[in-house]
Amino acid sequence: WSFYQKMPGIHFYEKPYTKPVKNVRVSVIVPAYNEEDTLEATLDSIRKQTLSKIEIIVVDDGSTDRTSEILKKYAAHDVRFNIIRQKNAYVGAARNRGMKEAHGEYIGFVDADDVISPDYYKNLYQTAKEHDADIVAAENVTYVLENQGNLHKPYEKRTFYMQNGEITDLADYKRHIYPYLWDKLYRRSFLIDNHILCSTRRSSAEDNYFTTQVMMYGDKMYVARGATYYYTRGHNSLTVLDYEKLSNQLEYVFADLDDVVDDDTGFDEDKKQLWHDVIKQNRFQAFNFYYHMLKDEDKPAGLKKLQKLAPDWQPKPWSKHNEQ
Repeated sequence: WSFYQKMPGIHFYEKPYTKPVKNVRVSVIVPAYNEEDTLEATLDSIRKQTLSKIEIIVVDDGSTDRTSEILKKYAAHDVRFNIIRQKNAYVGAARNRGMKEAHGEYIGFVDADDVISPDYYKNLYQTAKEHDADIVAAENVTYVLENQGNLHKPYEKRTFYMQNGEITDLADYKRHIYPYLWDKLYRRSFLIDNHILCSTRRSSAEDNYFTTQVMMYGDKMYVARGATYYYTRGHNSLTVLDYEKLSNQLEYVFADLDDVVDDDTGFDEDKKQLWHDVIKQNRFQAFNFYYHMLKDEDKPAGLKKLQKLAPDWQPKPWSKHNEQ
């Protein structure tokens, strides 16, 4: 992390990457909206991966700062970059556009204010190939608080019960889904075959829509030991923006997931009930997160609004140690 902080950006002594990649192993998708302060460190951590057979698809989601200028510089230096510019349509639409353009055997996501360990995609890809896996999760997620330059242990424990790298309590894992999509690698054909896309709603729970469907259709999941994703809290994160605005579509994400379950003819009634229960649990967790992020003076109105959406929901105690 300190390396990426001190030396972001392409330097005069670096040789351009001019050899086109054949048989792309991993398509790395980066949605970017006004990320001029952090983008170079993110892109450096991706382009310097020890797994070189990657393509880096950056979707510039209508940025108005120097993001586009930075992306042109990287694309000119490294042929593995595919820069797509679109009108601002929000992060879910940007990720979907990236998936549409992807050619890799597997797909991964990195947010434009985060960085990854040098062997991140090598570890994920080798684990996926070793086990012929549709889904592989990074073993470590480390939280970085912006402007402090120090590392923090994860706010929630990432305890995996594994045998030869496979999560052996997958049923329990599915009931306690980590709502992140960026700490995993996905076989592209698995996503296509199951029609899995990101939600295009502007909501603080939009990751749940993608990750819950991945868990619905994934039968096995493996963990890549040593792979570390450095997640930045702060900057342009949704979690520090206006929660009143973000809450407007909070419930619709979970209603959409309920519709996915009901519409799937391959699910029997027991499986449908299981996933409705999981979605309800995730809904309550998201509501709790949203509620505790409100200012104290806004909490009464927020509570009323959330309980109108889910009458049986009650807020639970919250602390910095169980933030997501």
